[in-house]
Amino acid sequence: MSLPTDVVDYILSLLQSDIATLQTCAQSHPTLSELSECYIYANITLHDDDKYIVNQEGHRLRIRKFAQIITKNPNITNHVRSLKVYVAQNVYPELPKAMASYLNIVASTLPTFSRLKKITLSGFGRSSCISWRTLPETFCQAFQRLLHVQHMRDVSIFYASFLPLSLLNNCKTRLTLHFCIDGQYDKGSIEDQPYQPLEHLSIQCCYETMKKITSWVQLRSLRSLRLTLDEPSEFKDFLPQLLAACWIWTLGGNLCSHL
Repeated sequence: MSLPTDVVDYILSLLQSDIATLQTCAQSHPTLSELSECYIYANITLHDDDKYIVNQEGHRLRIRKFAQIITKNPNITNHVRSLKVYVAQNVYPELPKAMASYLNIVASTLPTFSRLKKITLSGFGRSSCISWRTLPETFCQAFQRLLHVQHMRDVSIFYASFLPLSLLNNCKTRLTLHFCIDGQYDKGSIEDQPYQPLEHLSIQCCYETMKKITSWVQLRSLRSLRLTLDEPSEFKDFLPQLLAACWIWTLGGNLCSHL
């Protein structure tokens, strides 16, 4: 190629949102193939059903396909900076063995993401929440270890039930919990362990969930908090304690009009 490598790399960086074009470039020349990898796999979504993954940014991959890719080229995982894992646990309740197999494959790949900065674990909505109690132990352990890798900056969990808050005790990143119902708060497990200040906490949930996790939030040294609630008028009992736990706070939705 006649262009300097750094110029080619810059051009490819401008195509990060166009995975199809990057893949075409990678197939056209060996040098482009090597340079394109870091952009093709920088932001990936792992799933097991295309039907439920729509309008997602980044590179969408079935987990078995991704496992094949990294078997051939283990270095791929070093390029991943943002990872989303979708779990259709309650979408196909008649296929528990297939879903467990899918999650075990995910668990085997998670330890290889050594430079990950952002991870998202998500169900497919309020009616299709992930039940943490029924996830394979291998997946739960691998996910927990990943929360504390050196470069981790952003952790998001959407549509999950029975989430153990002790899982998040030492997270010192930006943490987002949206519609994580029936969070399990074990006061002793939190008070007996050291914990790091939390950079930012974003919560969107219902009243019953907030009652359970307010005590946990109070024990964290929050730098900022964003709170979005379904029924703002019901939250006055514990809202002052939440706001006192952080330096900066933002109230989302219609909450301000009810205070």
